[in-house]
Amino acid sequence: MSGDDQLHRTEFNLRLKVGEGELLAKVSVPTAPIRPADLLPVLQSLDDALVDAAIEAVRREGKTVSCRAGCGACCRQLVPISPTEARYLAEFVVGLPQDRRSRVVERFLEASAALEARELLDRLRAASQLADVDEKGRLARDYFRAQVACPFLEDESCSIYPDRPLSCREYLVTSPAARCQEPEASGIEKVPLYAKPTQVLFCFGDGEGSGEVCWLPLVLLADWAAAYGPEAQPRLPGDRMFQNFLDRLAERGQASP
Repeated sequence: MSGDDQLHRTEFNLRLKVGEGELLAKVSVPTAPIRPADLLPVLQSLDDALVDAAIEAVRREGKTVSCRAGCGACCRQLVPISPTEARYLAEFVVGLPQDRRSRVVERFLEASAALEARELLDRLRAASQLADVDEKGRLARDYFRAQVACPFLEDESCSIYPDRPLSCREYLVTSPAARCQEPEASGIEKVPLYAKPTQVLFCFGDGEGSGEVCWLPLVLLADWAAAYGPEAQPRLPGDRMFQNFLDRLAERGQASP
């Protein structure tokens, strides 16, 4: 990072409430106008800090997170991502070396074909519009039973682990890994989180957090990118946008800047 870049950044000293304690963190954000997708690496770091605090809390209770590389059961679940993450990941795929990009795109096409064969594709396209909780649950179970792997899954491990969606970061369990392979998810003990930034991100497409809740299944990323293309996104000063995100998180009683 150049000295000039340092002069045009704002340092945030955060105090995040995590249960009975607090998590202190420092975040550096550019002051120049940026898109919500450009802020995502900062939000990923914030999410990781909150998840780490939750992991430490369950360790103090004598529990151990059972998620490991090579255990890809959760990578066959319905993963919701925000349009901001969809934009970020679509640009990530475009930036891959051609041979790897071709393999990823091919896996997305194969996943869509498999879902269409199981009459799930149209249901997934309308998933974000479902208001009935039971119907959402049925769709999630039907999707899991289809056992269609995330197109980013390679050798049962996430090939985009540092850039994975917030929903993936926030899903950890302390129960035996074998239980995650059961569609009904009985006996699964999730790591409880004190805050879920992904819930704010679902309505953060405007950079302010006042938009409607909007998400799509990760497996439909290629379809979404083809439909929206290089759509213009709002731009706000990075420090203002990050403050907006913190404010939305604080309104949920989960954090304080």
